[in-house]
Amino acid sequence: MTIRWGILGPGKIAESFVTGLAATDTGVLAALGGRDLSRVRAFGSRFGVAESHCHGSYDALLADTDIDAVYISTPHPWHCEHSLGALKRGLSVLCEKPAGMDASEVQMIVAAAEEHACFFMEALMYRSHPLTARVLALIDEGCIGTPLHVDACFGFDAPRDPASRLFAKELGGGAILDVGCYPLSFARLMAGRCSGVDIEEPELMQAWGIVGPTGVDEVAWAQLVFPGGMSASIGCAIKRELGSRVRVRGATGSLSVDGDCWIPGTAEVAAGSRSPVTGRPDACIIVEPDEGDRYVIDIPHRLPLYAYEADAASRAIANGRREAEMPAPTHLDSIGNARALDRWRERVSRHPTE
Repeated sequence: MTIRWGILGPGKIAESFVTGLAATDTGVLAALGGRDLSRVRAFGSRFGVAESHCHGSYDALLADTDIDAVYISTPHPWHCEHSLGALKRGLSVLCEKPAGMDASEVQMIVAAAEEHACFFMEALMYRSHPLTARVLALIDEGCIGTPLHVDACFGFDAPRDPASRLFAKELGGGAILDVGCYPLSFARLMAGRCSGVDIEEPELMQAWGIVGPTGVDEVAWAQLVFPGGMSASIGCAIKRELGSRVRVRGATGSLSVDGDCWIPGTAEVAAGSRSPVTGRPDACIIVEPDEGDRYVIDIPHRLPLYAYEADAASRAIANGRREAEMPAPTHLDSIGNARALDRWRERVSRHPTE
């Protein structure tokens, strides 16, 4: 079964998803919907979507009978509304992170997915990439022993544009919602490995950050402690070059990622191409045992980043599942990450450093 996808909000991120989708055998792009019909048609002409399936409103896309699922890439504050609208029409949903503006919104979406017997997944793309699967496999093999501490961050320095989605409060701006979800979700995933469960939630959190002139958190840090004993230091930024870093300290060694751990599949692949991209690694995993030699594992670049996510979602839908399989985000995982993001944002808003 090939899943027919509609794109709700065709833009830059949607373009990356469509490019990835074209590299899979499990899904196809069938329709588009946005507020500007001319832009929708221009997007459609680039990716082979018939004009009859290029819609000038979101409602028109959701009413298109030739789609099975929608990928939602509108700004953060509309993720809940658009996910609920699609689920109520019986459509499966893959929604860009964050799934909602807070945990209550994510809970509503998950409840709607259950009520209407539809698939729902938060699009946190790195969780579907082979890099994440290999890191987890190494941890499970005991290469560094039980995880004890995670150091992870994702931060960049963007021009401060008050009208952009990154800096506008009304558009869900801020570092924590936009990129803090990456290191936070990874820390929760590793804490689960420490305790022998899929995901573990932090029991203690200390947080601080810098709130900029537009009223959003521009830089944020947090220290976490989990019930199983693992700790984590995480950071995120939209106005500071923190880079992309992951390091896991275990009982018998350490593991780190050399390369972009959050966006490892960045090579350009022509739309519609199904040819693997070879010749260089996406990233490398460096394992440093306390006893023994350091070694490096290359993660080969075979497909564009979003192909793995698109394939995971399409396969789950075709198999009649209502949620993804780990390590992709499950329903409870997305709710838990949203709750922790809420705590992080609330603490930074009450105790900013500037």
